[in-house]
Amino acid sequence: MIAALLHAGFFAANLESVAATASLCILAGMVCMVVFNTLTAPRAGGQKSPTVFPKVSLLVPARNEAHNVPILAAHFEKLEYPNLEIILLDDASDDGTGAALGDLVNLPALRGRARSLRGAELPTGWLGKNWACHQLAQTSSGDVLIFCDADARPGPQAVTRTVALLEHYGVGCATLMPRQVLGSWAERAVIPVLLHISLFCFLPIALVPRLRWKRLGVGNGQWLSFRRSAYAAVGGHAGVRDKVVEDIALAQRAQTHGNGLVVGLATDTLAVRMYRNFREVWDGFGKNVFVLTGGTLWQTPFFGLFFALIHILPWLLFLLHPQLWGLPLALLLVCRVLTARALGEPLGAIAGQVAGSILVPLIVARSLFDFRFHRLQWKGRILNAGPPPVQSLAQNRASKESL
Repeated sequence: MIAALLHAGFFAANLESVAATASLCILAGMVCMVVFNTLTAPRAGGQKSPTVFPKVSLLVPARNEAHNVPILAAHFEKLEYPNLEIILLDDASDDGTGAALGDLVNLPALRGRARSLRGAELPTGWLGKNWACHQLAQTSSGDVLIFCDADARPGPQAVTRTVALLEHYGVGCATLMPRQVLGSWAERAVIPVLLHISLFCFLPIALVPRLRWKRLGVGNGQWLSFRRSAYAAVGGHAGVRDKVVEDIALAQRAQTHGNGLVVGLATDTLAVRMYRNFREVWDGFGKNVFVLTGGTLWQTPFFGLFFALIHILPWLLFLLHPQLWGLPLALLLVCRVLTARALGEPLGAIAGQVAGSILVPLIVARSLFDFRFHRLQWKGRILNAGPPPVQSLAQNRASKESL
């Protein structure tokens, strides 16, 4: 067997062989990580009921979410947690979100434990969602705070299982990884490649609450919970007021200052529909994926190379030499299948792997361009407005001297 591989050039010292071997080794490591996570990752659904039921504040920032609020309301009506307040904030919406929130809080099942607020004007130096979450935390009274996106679809036991995770692992922060609802072809192509693979194939989830390393701090802003004391210890959203990816920043702070973090798989407890079409996928990931890949220009080429070794090279190798280099592609597909099963992804979405492998680099390039030229935006707001141009500062100085 070894002789046959040598004769075929499997170990030849050329660029193709080196790249293929690197791809094979990375993918083999990814398969090991997938198996490890499948067997050991904390699961929200596997937790025993908590021994105590502290008051929980379920906090929902909403900007132009009129289409999601009725869906959210239907799920909130079924929440079974006994000691719960729900606060929703309309963050300067212009699509009827405020009226939809008013309808939600007046539902018979929610009347008396749900209320809505109109957000204050966005201050200088804050990003919109961070400001909205800060206001929600300030007006809440719970011992546990759960920040929930308006596109979430929590199951009846979502709050109870979150509290159980906090109690069982003795940490200050818990985040749930939901089942992503994948409707359009763009969702099926991009979300598994960009989110599912990144999470399940590279993060040792079971070690997050045990090692408490900053680098293991991964938070999901769609459902991110804190004990109030831990939220204060990490500085709350005020401490990350200008961060585009505030959930990751808060999770990393929880690891170092907030008594730790647990990441719970929750495909049977929580579902989320992040985006609904190609435009939303393109714009939604475009606002933050450059930051997720490192947030610096020098790191982008390394991300591109790493991504190509995982997602693009196996297909090219298989097309060029199917008998020689079929193994990297086989390992990639094993990763996709196991990840799909663990995270509740429909197996049919695997057919979008090739499209996702093409789209993700394009989204990263767009995100890098927008970041570099201070054009990152979401829902009508610029997320990284740059400093005034040097010419304007000089002009201001000259005008002051002339007075």
